[in-house]
Amino acid sequence: QWPTDDALRWFSSTYAPQREHFYVFGGKHSGERLGCDLFLVINMRTGQWRQLSGNARAAEIRADYRAPGPRVNAMMWADADEKNIYLLGGEGDRNGALMHKQKHGAEISYPYDDFWSWDIEGEFWTRERVSGNPPCSRSEAGYVFVSGNTTAQCLRPLI
Repeated sequence: QWPTDDALRWFSSTYAPQREHFYVFGGKHSGERLGCDLFLVINMRTGQWRQLSGNARAAEIRADYRAPGPRVNAMMWADADEKNIYLLGGEGDRNGALMHKQKHGAEISYPYDDFWSWDIEGEFWTRERVSGNPPCSRSEAGYVFVSGNTTAQCLRPLI
């Protein structure tokens, strides 16, 4: 059973096969077009959902610089060792919120350029620093995780 009353229609997710967990971050639903910062995990063996952080309703979110903000269409993946989950980019769909007369609406949506990691064992977010020429803000981007390499190796040009 979905763990909230709000069925997310669009979201980012990753599957960690050795841990048999499926993670979902953000997304939007008919009652919340801006996006949300809800972070969930389902145990694929038991079918049990658990909320790790965040909220499904952007209107109830308070500024918190210790976790990613509400968004849709972010890129999310786990490292090869399955110790961290990474979240990059996405957007706050302010235009969608405006069209549906919801809080935080504006003429132009907000694309994120931030990069976060979730420590799977410790269950906390860390805002990562990207050195050099980081990628620009992006949403709905395609990405590839190269099997056999660590995230640090794959992102060496970024970190």
